Amino acid sequence: MQLGPACALGTIPACLRQATFGPAVLLLAATAATAASPGPDLDAGTCAALRDAAGAKFSLGRAACGLPAEGTPAPQPVPRARQAQQLQLYGAPPAEPAPAPTPATAAADRPWPSSLRRALSLAPVVDEVARIQDVDPLLLHAIARVESRHDAGAVSPAGARGVMQLMPATAAHYGVGDAGTLHDAATNLLVGARHLHRLQQRYPGELPLVLAAYNAGEGAVERHGRRIPPYRETQDYVRQVLHEYDRLRTAAESLLPTAAR
Repeated sequence: MQLGPACALGTIPACLRQATFGPAVLLLAATAATAASPGPDLDAGTCAALRDAAGAKFSLGRAACGLPAEGTPAPQPVPRARQAQQLQLYGAPPAEPAPAPTPATAAADRPWPSSLRRALSLAPVVDEVARIQDVDPLLLHAIARVESRHDAGAVSPAGARGVMQLMPATAAHYGVGDAGTLHDAATNLLVGARHLHRLQQRYPGELPLVLAAYNAGEGAVERHGRRIPPYRETQDYVRQVLHEYDRLRTAAESLLPTAAR
């Protein structure tokens, strides 16, 4: 995905008009055999934008692009079995394969859970959108995990759509009036990141309130004295996202060499 200068200024309608979204990014292109360079289906523009992204929070996208971990002089191939162990935070671990001649063969043949494939395929796009909107990409991943399991086609009973489960009225506030557009993962993530950034500005340093407002609305948080509303769904949601966020940060840190942490 390549985003124009308007994105850096936060002008969502102009940004979406200028955006060109490449094919789905496949983590499977970044196996041990190809970790040093993007595969043929990898969006080179998206990965190029991550070359200078610093910090553990961008480790997932950099790993998917086959870029070197921060603080290392050259790309380091990451065995697929290690990727699965560190990053399978979106579903049950892959089932053990049938006995194979060598551990390397078994790791290469091990199936990915569908929710993990979706999450990792979006990692470079999440990272680029997060850079533009100045939010933590791992927080975007945690919200997307809890909201939709990173499913671009998801629709809730209330009408929320896409990866970040945005209501059409919320998207319209950011210049996206066509609800169908919210099923484009890159567009949905861009709008979701913009909304999250605004909530973080409204509730600085209070992530539980940011998440409560994302789930139940800012009005509900304000009506209850700037506290998490006493709704079971919202309280469970905040706990789940915080738990996923903590796990993702732990996994991202594990991808960095010790000296760079």
